Amino acid sequence: MKPIPSPSSLNSSAEAPFASEREALPADRLARQVRCPTCHQSFVYGESKFRPFCSERCRLVDLGRWFKEEYKVAAEDQTPEDEDAVPPRDEDSSQE
Repeated sequence: MKPIPSPSSLNSSAEAPFASEREALPADRLARQVRCPTCHQSFVYGESKFRPFCSERCRLVDLGRWFKEEYKVAAEDQTPEDEDAVPPRDEDSSQE
């Protein structure tokens, strides 16, 4: 088992994905003032590493809302017999 590195032993390469993402976004988008979807506080989009949230706290609050199923993704209603049904196979796909 590998030992867990201490925070002081981590180098700046740990932030490399965020830095490359920052470079990939247009400058006007990074400088834009936006509102956090959780607390509605205004912040500069490019200054938060928790985008689209202003802080880690707001990101975790949002994640908790998904876990508690306060948010739902719309889907077509299915009857119980539809869930177990196997879709019919295309005759063309069986020849592959």
